[in-house]
Amino acid sequence: MPRDLQITDNNTITLFDPIEKTEVVFTHRTPGTDERVRYMVGRYKRNGNKLIDRTRSALIDAAAEVLTGIRTGDFKVGRVILSSNPEEEGYREDWKELVKAAAGDLLFLMGHELFEGRVSIPDGQQLEIVSEFDASLQPSALSLQPAEGEAGGDIPPLPNSSGD
Repeated sequence: MPRDLQITDNNTITLFDPIEKTEVVFTHRTPGTDERVRYMVGRYKRNGNKLIDRTRSALIDAAAEVLTGIRTGDFKVGRVILSSNPEEEGYREDWKELVKAAAGDLLFLMGHELFEGRVSIPDGQQLEIVSEFDASLQPSALSLQPAEGEAGGDIPPLPNSSGD
């Protein structure tokens, strides 16, 4: 199937909310290249000779950036049903900030699907989940420490920006 290059503002994504054990529906814009680049750049932050992995926060931020609405009835504040539609009862101007502050886990799921893609397993195969502490795994694959005989040391400096 060909990739649709039309950018629209009213795409929907249905996610399973593991806390409430129900489905929620978000409306979103099609992410453009600029949003995809901002997400990729925001995945890591340099602090001295360390790179800090910010992937989870970057996914939440990227999803919030393209989020345009929530299905009325999926969220509430106290006893009031929250709406992102200004014409409905329960509308609040800060609906997006509320979702980001209290349902970042759902924005993470949305961001992962929109910016990283859905993980799919071929039919008939099972995915085995193992602990990172499993003794049968190679220690060098679990840490940033160099394997015996490999060069190690600090992370090299990143190149300076061209000013943009």
